[in-house]
Amino acid sequence: MIKNKIINALNKYLGKYFEGLEENFSYSFWGNATLTDLKLRPEALVELLTLQLGKELPIEVKAGHVDLIKFSFPWSNLWTANIKLELDGLYVLAGPLTDRPYDEEQDLKLQNAIKTALLQASEMAARSTLKDVADQAENNPGFFDKFLKYILNNVQVSIKNIHIRYEASESNGDYSFAVGATLKSLTIHSTNDKWEEAEIDSDAKVLHKLGKLVDLSVYWNHYVKEPDLVGKKNRLKSNAWKDLMKSSLETYRIKHENFKPILQPVSAEAKIIMNNLEDYKTPVVYIDFTLPDVQLFFSRKQYIRFTELTDSMLRMQVNKRYRKYRPNVTVQDSPRSWWIYAYDSIIEERIRPFSFNRITKNMNQFHSYRNVYLKHLRDTNDNLLVEELKSLEAEMNVVAINNARGDALAQYVKERDEKPKVTKKKEKSESETTSWYDWFWGTGGSDEEEEEEVFDIEDDNDWMAGFTEEEKKELYAGIGFDENANEVKMPKEYVAYKIQVNLKSCQFTLENYRKTILQVSLSDMAMSFDSRPGGKGSRWSGKTEGFTIEGASVDYELVSLVTSNGGIFSTDSQMFSVEYEIKPLWKDADHSLKLNVRPVEIFYDEHAVSQLLAFFEIPDDMAKESINKIAVENLKKAIKYSQDTLRYAIQQRSTFHVSIHMRSPYIVIPQKGTLHQGGNVLVIDLGLLTVESELQPKDVNRITEKNDSALYDKFKINVTQVKAILADSAEDWHLALTEVTSKYHIVPSTGIEVAFYKMWLEKNYQLPQQKVKAKLQSLTVNMTDEQLLILYAFIFHFPFPTVSMVKSSVDGPTIEASFPKMDMRAVQLDPDVMELMMMKKKILGRSVLDKTKNISKRSVDKVAEDRVDSTMNDKFLFPVSDDMSDDIEKWKSYLNVKTVDDFLSPNNHMKLFIRATVGELVIQLSLDQKTVHKEYLMFRMEHLCMDAASTIYVKDGKVINSGAAFYASIGGMQVADKLHRGGSGAYLELLKTQPDKELISVSYRQVKPECPDFGSAYKHVEHAAALNFHQISFIIDQTSVCYLRKCIQEIQSRITEQEDNYKKERLPYVGNFPMRPKKVEEPKTAANKRTSVLVDFMSRVEEEVNVTKPDMIKLHLIANMDDVSVQLSNMDVKYAELHIMGLQGQMLARSIRKTFNARLKELSMTDLSQDTKYPNILTLERKDNPFFDLKFLQYNKSKDNNSNAQPLDYSLQARVGHLQVAYLNRFIWQLTQFFESIRVPNLKETANAAMTEISKQVIITVNTLYLVVFFFISVTFMPDK
Repeated sequence: MIKNKIINALNKYLGKYFEGLEENFSYSFWGNATLTDLKLRPEALVELLTLQLGKELPIEVKAGHVDLIKFSFPWSNLWTANIKLELDGLYVLAGPLTDRPYDEEQDLKLQNAIKTALLQASEMAARSTLKDVADQAENNPGFFDKFLKYILNNVQVSIKNIHIRYEASESNGDYSFAVGATLKSLTIHSTNDKWEEAEIDSDAKVLHKLGKLVDLSVYWNHYVKEPDLVGKKNRLKSNAWKDLMKSSLETYRIKHENFKPILQPVSAEAKIIMNNLEDYKTPVVYIDFTLPDVQLFFSRKQYIRFTELTDSMLRMQVNKRYRKYRPNVTVQDSPRSWWIYAYDSIIEERIRPFSFNRITKNMNQFHSYRNVYLKHLRDTNDNLLVEELKSLEAEMNVVAINNARGDALAQYVKERDEKPKVTKKKEKSESETTSWYDWFWGTGGSDEEEEEEVFDIEDDNDWMAGFTEEEKKELYAGIGFDENANEVKMPKEYVAYKIQVNLKSCQFTLENYRKTILQVSLSDMAMSFDSRPGGKGSRWSGKTEGFTIEGASVDYELVSLVTSNGGIFSTDSQMFSVEYEIKPLWKDADHSLKLNVRPVEIFYDEHAVSQLLAFFEIPDDMAKESINKIAVENLKKAIKYSQDTLRYAIQQRSTFHVSIHMRSPYIVIPQKGTLHQGGNVLVIDLGLLTVESELQPKDVNRITEKNDSALYDKFKINVTQVKAILADSAEDWHLALTEVTSKYHIVPSTGIEVAFYKMWLEKNYQLPQQKVKAKLQSLTVNMTDEQLLILYAFIFHFPFPTVSMVKSSVDGPTIEASFPKMDMRAVQLDPDVMELMMMKKKILGRSVLDKTKNISKRSVDKVAEDRVDSTMNDKFLFPVSDDMSDDIEKWKSYLNVKTVDDFLSPNNHMKLFIRATVGELVIQLSLDQKTVHKEYLMFRMEHLCMDAASTIYVKDGKVINSGAAFYASIGGMQVADKLHRGGSGAYLELLKTQPDKELISVSYRQVKPECPDFGSAYKHVEHAAALNFHQISFIIDQTSVCYLRKCIQEIQSRITEQEDNYKKERLPYVGNFPMRPKKVEEPKTAANKRTSVLVDFMSRVEEEVNVTKPDMIKLHLIANMDDVSVQLSNMDVKYAELHIMGLQGQMLARSIRKTFNARLKELSMTDLSQDTKYPNILTLERKDNPFFDLKFLQYNKSKDNNSNAQPLDYSLQARVGHLQVAYLNRFIWQLTQFFESIRVPNLKETANAAMTEISKQVIITVNTLYLVVFFFISVTFMPDK
């Protein structure tokens, strides 16, 4: 009967946590069961927490008591009358294990409870209880719908007077801290339609229930004096501890200790309406949960105690296995006992467990347990086997038990003849959780189908598995379920279940020294959930109307840091609203996401941020690893959860609708660290964010060569109206934010478009699997000289937050000594639930590591042969010969810079393609001269493009990364002086390029030698890069350069004046705390740093080159500059022009030698004076020969090569000449006068110093050098007039 099932379940679960259940149990024939004065088992709390959290905590119940537990089951009218569950007076006092000496019996019970909970939690997690129940509910929705209605209709709950407290003493025993939770009552009862308590009518079509939560609170007292401790020994021996905890529910204090709340007492109300009409108009279940006000507080003293608690928990967990050896005397009283303690701990836990006798004993226990557990799997109803397993488990650790169970389970599956172990291809379902990162980048799994192992065993987790047919019929009849009836289909638009949560206000406060340093307020928040079973749809939504964050100013008045006041941007009352829907009715899509965000103002305040950082600063004498570890773990969990959620939404392959309209926040940064002190402000508006997604129909017939876009699902992000403003705080800069550009804008309104593409067709390698395209139409930066000085002050004198020097002291005695930091690599800890599951998976044969192929003997021999060939080839290489295989002419085709697509080959395909383009980049500098605003310099760059790709090749059906490719180009560049104009009135161009050709283009590609096309398509070159510089003209105008030098000197003078003022005004203290001293780094020049990086890079390249094959080129660099011209002029008067044309360079790095080639085809200078008779100052006599040619070789003499065949270290060939010079005194005099007026002071000294630093870094030791230099004497003409 169902009655027996209920009684057995109560006895089973209550007996786990309470002692003396039989003595305090009274049961009436009519179904009333009463338990009074129950004592909680010491291991009850840790067993419950371990079962729920999956990790053990080194705590125990010091004292636990329940006044009353009452159950009312009206057996004669079980399915229509109320079932009442009542609990009154639960008082639990917990504490750390170290508060008492080691007790073998008590500690053994505690350890067995933890062991049982860990094993049970691992099996529950492996079986996915909730998923099983959900699957059953989906397969049989009618039964679960009826069962849920029965529970909500008939069950009434009353819980009163709950107080759970944890007390922890420090090692010196002088003081303690306590954390606890209290609850006055939680009730769920039936009401009438006016929400007044009443008896239910079983025939009523609409039922009402009311749930009330009264005075739930959490407190943390960071310092508890000894008289106020509840866990004193004399109080635990009597009922005084219980009386103190009971009375504190009304007074919120124990003795003289007032509770310091983290959560202020909060009350809530839930109204539940159940509809039995089945008219499909009103929800079957409607729940309205209301929270009027929630206040949270956290002080720095509580935070310090929290860090101490996490650290002590870890130390107690480490020390748990050594407690039995620990002496009960102090070190001062008996040093010998503590030396014995250290000796026994090491011997018993680190040495003797690996002795032959101990290993033999453990193996025998393992096999015995495995065999008994295998018998248990064959016959789960044999109670004798269960008892035998318990006796064996008492002597084994949790790892051995877990592994033995896994081994027995694997053997049990193999023995099953009916349904043996099946290996099947794992098919990814739509709801399978991998991250959105994996969705895009394709790292969610290999291209090969993953295999999983299926075990057909009985599922003990099925809660109805033990029901007989008679009991099932009784249950079905009681809840009104007919398993033979036809399932009624609900309309797809019908909302059957609706839950709504309303939060009027929520406030979170951080305090330090009884002063508020941060206050977060949230108002009018509402969340809802709708379920439509007929349409298999659901909707989650949330919104809030107000959100503010306030910090402490210098005088500890609250100032705004973040506010949701949209002001000039929005009149919407909702600050934030989000809606996520599955199978929406209004859109033909599987999923839809709507997000609307009102603008948020973010204000920077130096003192507020400094106080916040000081709050979370860990004292120098405390270990930081514990709190940091917790923070990192929680962050990883949050990231993993968000990734899985996003991927679940994005990866749906039918249709997905996204509508995001988010006005991003704008950040206000005051120059003086706070708005209250005036000064300038920098305002950065992050603009408007919109997101759209387009998923293509998965129809192969729609794909054509010209329409490959049908292969890609698209995810598009647009950010517009991004701007930056620099203004005085007293000016109306708020209005300027609504304008596209103004005198305050240093960055006028701009935007960027980003599109993500993911190919839905699998194993199509002819096109990229993923693509990213970003486009910035234009970016303009407007700056005046005044704004430039202000930005200088922002950058170099910004009031960054500072953290005060904090000591580890709180109210009460100061901690004189701190524990040393633990090296967790040397610590032995018991595994948690996840680690146990991984161990069992390995035993069951599921792969957790990628399989690697064994290297055959043939492949090893092949490597040896290659090394021999490399040695032999080096013998016949002569330092300078007619072998011009490394000359530029052979690699001339590489001078043409290739795009990313040109680097592909029949077997080398593109996996990821990234393109970023910028239409135009403009930087304008203006001058503010008194009341006149003059435009001065303009720098313009256009048509910027950058492409990048990762490449792959396919071998034996496996995708292998083969390398990468890169391409970048700049279309044109211009520098104009708008202040000085020529005779035509046009701007004076100081730099210009040819408009119809790309100015700069650069490409790079890497192909691994393993690629099948490495030799045929890529000529055995692993790394190749090419740079092409087309044509650029510089105009050095005498008037413009002199004016520029004057402006720079004026700005430098004003900066020096600013620096002097800052030295006088800036104080070395912030608030009441001295600043933490900054680390003084050894000065290092920029040339030093760059040269060091270059030397390190070349050293790494050389190490890699030395081990390559002789026919392989590790690195090939080639560069070309077509034409660079420099013109000297003064407004419309032109003096001279210098042309450098055909400058080429190349570097080849092989294992046998490194080659550097350089060539300059033409060099010329022209006199542009109108009355000159000899315009050609510098020319080449022979146009067919280059002016300069150089070839430099460095030979490798490593141990892997035969150095006897090559006696040289370096060889150098150079050829210079065929230059014709016209020497004109007037021309030389003009150049001297020209450069004298624009000469930069100390330029020569600065250049010499830089060259000296570089020479110190680059030192080449030359043993043998072959040198050949051909120098053709220049022809010089000296006219007599």
